Amino acid sequence: MSRCGLRPARPTGSTLARPTGFTLIEVLVALVIVAVGMSALMGALSSSAKTVVYMQDKTFADALRWYGEYMRSQRCDYDDYAIYLQDEPGLLGHNAGFDAFVAQVKQFKAAEPRIQLYANPAGGARAELLRPLQDLIDVWAPDLHLVREQPGELTQLFQHAKHYWHYEAPGDQRYLNPLGFYRMKPWVAFQMGMTGGGCWVYSSSDFWRNEPGGGNEYGSVYPTDHGPVTTKRWEASRDGIEDFELVSLIHKTAEQAASPIRQEAMALVEEAVRFVTRGQDKVTDISRHVRSYTPDYQRWMAYRRQLIQMQMRLEAATPTTGRR
Repeated sequence: MSRCGLRPARPTGSTLARPTGFTLIEVLVALVIVAVGMSALMGALSSSAKTVVYMQDKTFADALRWYGEYMRSQRCDYDDYAIYLQDEPGLLGHNAGFDAFVAQVKQFKAAEPRIQLYANPAGGARAELLRPLQDLIDVWAPDLHLVREQPGELTQLFQHAKHYWHYEAPGDQRYLNPLGFYRMKPWVAFQMGMTGGGCWVYSSSDFWRNEPGGGNEYGSVYPTDHGPVTTKRWEASRDGIEDFELVSLIHKTAEQAASPIRQEAMALVEEAVRFVTRGQDKVTDISRHVRSYTPDYQRWMAYRRQLIQMQMRLEAATPTTGRR
């Protein structure tokens, strides 16, 4: 027997196979092509992203302008309201929530600067934290206790705005003394160089029900089918506003008057404000439920009569051409 089989043919020089793969030049050309393609793709994506951002900003601005025009159609102009973006910004100091608030404020002002923004900082909202918002907020209404902790720096910052108010938020407000809390707030505002003062008035349940802590303790009026029913708290607030207007008017008129009545008027205003607000710098949300912080009412009203008489004297002593 003979063994037979197949053997691979021996390659000759003329039949050698070419090595597989790409040359360095081919690889470089391919890389250039990929780079050009990626650059074009990234440019398209970047352009698309910018277009999306532009359309978002434009839509937001258009919405705010529509809102402003709608409010004007309801006889509520830009100076008559303000947007409330976040409750008590800075309460916990500098955190992601506060950064989001700052970004929102900047977005609103860039889109429609005519719309006013309202902010009521509290807690950890110190001057250094709020300073980036100094020229962006139109209505500052800080927690009164916050201002008392850093009066110089915060007052200087807040007075940059169109309006500088304050607020307090003790619980179960309907049980607070109407004179020591509601009528007192405008006096404290005048004493501290503010233009207003307020308190919580919202409700999450029926004002007519007596449920301390039940969400109805902040009401100042009682709604009915025939209109609101007033309260001692509301009337005290109204009287306090009239008091504020009186002392502000005397102060303004006295500035145009000649001596010595000018000094006499200023001294009377300072004396009355000092008497009415005595002890208010020691108030806390807890102590308000223990003490009324109400000055002697008869003496308070005596000062009010003196202030009215002083305004009449100032008007008689001031040239008509000097008054508006």
